[in-house]
Amino acid sequence: MVPSNIIPELNQGNQKALRTIYKLYGRQLLFLANQLIKNKQASEEIVNDVYLKVWDLRDKFETTNKLKAFLYIATKNSCYNFIKKANNKVSFEDVEDQFNLICKDHGVLEKIIRAELFGRILEEVAKLPEKQKEVFCLTYLEENSVEEICHKLGINANSVYVIKSRALSSLRKALKMYDSDYIFPTIITIQYFLNSLNK
Repeated sequence: MVPSNIIPELNQGNQKALRTIYKLYGRQLLFLANQLIKNKQASEEIVNDVYLKVWDLRDKFETTNKLKAFLYIATKNSCYNFIKKANNKVSFEDVEDQFNLICKDHGVLEKIIRAELFGRILEEVAKLPEKQKEVFCLTYLEENSVEEICHKLGINANSVYVIKSRALSSLRKALKMYDSDYIFPTIITIQYFLNSLNK
């Protein structure tokens, strides 16, 4: 949930507001950057630089939607600059035009949607009943086998399948605004993303 006072606080130069914004969107932006450039260290640097840009422009943002658009656009542009070794910069005034261009670039738009879904999945996983959360994380985030999960949790294989099915069903219901075809592939993508962070 985005705090209602986050934009006024940011406008006034409150660094705590910037930290809150980082917690809200940082993982999604890192996910997006990693999807675009496949480079963990560069992705982290890009996202950090984007937040420095937000701080420099802190008095320009009027709504959370404009802030969010800027975050994604700046991340996308920085990734393209990294790939092309260019030095183009995104300015606050470019945001609306840039966003319209992104919407026409289906490849980038799909990655942004998946980045959003990535953040939403992690939020909803945290809300699952404890056993469902454990089985989901052990299965999809830590890539344990059913046998390994049985051993760790002291349950049988049938219970693992039932609990996993219930967890996925809960996530699908919570994320019904998204195309169901995105959900499972994005969970798989999260596995590779988290694995890359551990390398």
